[in-house]
Amino acid sequence: MAEVTRHPNETVVVDQGGLRYQLTYDIANVPTITDALTAAGVPRYNDPHPERPDVLCSNVSVTGRGGQATQIWVLTATYSIPERTLHRDPDKRLGEAPILSWRTGVSQEAIDLDIYDNPIVNSAGEGFRNPYITTVPLYFLTVRRWENGWSPRTMLKYGNKVNADKFFGVDPGQAFCHHVHPSQDSDRTSPIVQVEYHFEFREDGFEARMKDQGFNELLPAQAGDPGGLKPILLPDGTPVTTDSPLNGFGRPFDRTRVFDRGNANNPLVDGAGLQLYDRAAYLRYVVKKSARFGELNLE
Repeated sequence: MAEVTRHPNETVVVDQGGLRYQLTYDIANVPTITDALTAAGVPRYNDPHPERPDVLCSNVSVTGRGGQATQIWVLTATYSIPERTLHRDPDKRLGEAPILSWRTGVSQEAIDLDIYDNPIVNSAGEGFRNPYITTVPLYFLTVRRWENGWSPRTMLKYGNKVNADKFFGVDPGQAFCHHVHPSQDSDRTSPIVQVEYHFEFREDGFEARMKDQGFNELLPAQAGDPGGLKPILLPDGTPVTTDSPLNGFGRPFDRTRVFDRGNANNPLVDGAGLQLYDRAAYLRYVVKKSARFGELNLE
């Protein structure tokens, strides 16, 4: 029985032929190309794309890989927008509902906070040399819609922005528009254009979070000393040679004390934009501009 395995990545081709999508499959346990082309589970001419129902299979090709005993056939299916779709009545296309294509993925990422926002450190309060690597799920949405003309202003207004309002039920800052572009080539006389919007969703949002650390501390001015940045010194008076954790206010943590995160008298208080812990402070930065995605009327 044929074993059919789809490659996880999709290839997008943009050239004079327009916009096309290519999916690749490995087919094992079949002796001939004909058997590979007719195996159950492989796409055939005119089949819809698995995630893009408005795009149809326009070509299928097969090549061989491996020896006679380990023959694996590699099938490439090319999908494109059918001519009959491109030349429908423009008024009807403008009234069609957007096509939503949801996809998922995974990413291997280093983390330094646990699920309770406590720093992952050793018993001395230092970070581990090798950070903890975890699997992070990724969520993507592509929306395709016919629009009355196209302007790069749309791309600049929403591309590389996070949502400033509720969008598909998520809170502001949890949705990110990677880019906006037409689905295919067109000339300036085209009355309508199919436009694609590419979004990513993350529960923790898209702010940058950096651990507060460095070689210098910020000292206040005092008699005979203007203060400012000064090297952090070890007990023997020599400067530190590795990054020292700072407390969110420019000062190193007092290593002689143990701060209880559950103690109301903890001298470390939460400042604007800071998350403070007994051995680490994390600074948050807004690195993406925002836009009101609700104005797009994609939902």
